[in-house]
Amino acid sequence: MRDGIRGAAFALTLLAVAHAPTVAAQNAFIIFPEASLTHQSVKHSGSYEDGRGVVGVSLFYAYDSDKVRFLGEAILHTDEQEIERLQAGWRVQPQTTLWLGRYHNPLIHWNTLFHHGTYLQQSISRPSITAFEDDGGVMQTHLTGGLLEGAAPIGAGELGYALALGVGSDLDINNTLEPRLLFAPHGKRTLNTSARISYRADAFNDNKEAGLLFNRSDIFSEKLPAQDIQQAITGGYLHWEWKQLRLLSAAYWVHSVISLGAQDTSATFGNGYAQLEYGGEQNWGVFARTEGTWGGNSDAYLSIFPDFVRHRNLVGVRYDFMRRQALKLEISNSQVQDGSQRAVTLQWSGGFPFP
Repeated sequence: MRDGIRGAAFALTLLAVAHAPTVAAQNAFIIFPEASLTHQSVKHSGSYEDGRGVVGVSLFYAYDSDKVRFLGEAILHTDEQEIERLQAGWRVQPQTTLWLGRYHNPLIHWNTLFHHGTYLQQSISRPSITAFEDDGGVMQTHLTGGLLEGAAPIGAGELGYALALGVGSDLDINNTLEPRLLFAPHGKRTLNTSARISYRADAFNDNKEAGLLFNRSDIFSEKLPAQDIQQAITGGYLHWEWKQLRLLSAAYWVHSVISLGAQDTSATFGNGYAQLEYGGEQNWGVFARTEGTWGGNSDAYLSIFPDFVRHRNLVGVRYDFMRRQALKLEISNSQVQDGSQRAVTLQWSGGFPFP
């Protein structure tokens, strides 16, 4: 898979450079390093404690001209190395862009706000329902294909939309969602369709935004007997800032039909989160988040992911210092399918633009 991504990277880079005008062009290259240490206490078929550390960097590049746009993102971590996004866009109209490549599924608003570099988000962790595939996520967070994004003015605000059609993920032999390319040598390569409709109170600021989310997909499984899961997801989100307070929240309803020969098994579960943040004037900030799952105990699809965090409460503090660096401390209490976890995580992160 990585060989195919590298080939696509070279082709899209040539496309962007060959067609980019020499005037009114802007580009940005930002490095997001991070290092974290976690100590957790686990009650899961017995009790034990352990600690782990993660060191890594996220590399982000964006190019923007009158017509041509390009975006790429790669991560290099101690436990993972991957090109996460690689997309070339054509600005059809001033507020409308058609993208081709590998991109974030517009179904998940958290990942639209914050990419893989955790410096941009107030917390260390992200809500479990928004987790990336490699981190045990239950939703398809990456698609490869086409993405149409745009907005239309409504008074002082705007109505935004994102329409995606592409190849999503398959369930591999380890029951982990694995993103596929258009020309992958295996898998059914069925199309994944997603849509996001949003409203911003201020067209030039995303600090007051609400939206509706829709998704329809088929997931090919290498392990399940029927090898086919049909899924429909609906949801909504609210992002609201007022003075030094910010609320990030979303809710999803996931309906899955697993074909088992002549018999189908269907179930629906819901999941939602709300994160409240306060940013002080002296570089200090605090945050708290609650996450919950409804109907998960009887859901056949969710049972495939025993480590998915079904309920979690956490609190944390963030301190920004020097230039574009932050220290964060997060304390959480989580519940998974067969147990519970308590964790304390300390993280340093930064964001450094070049040149």
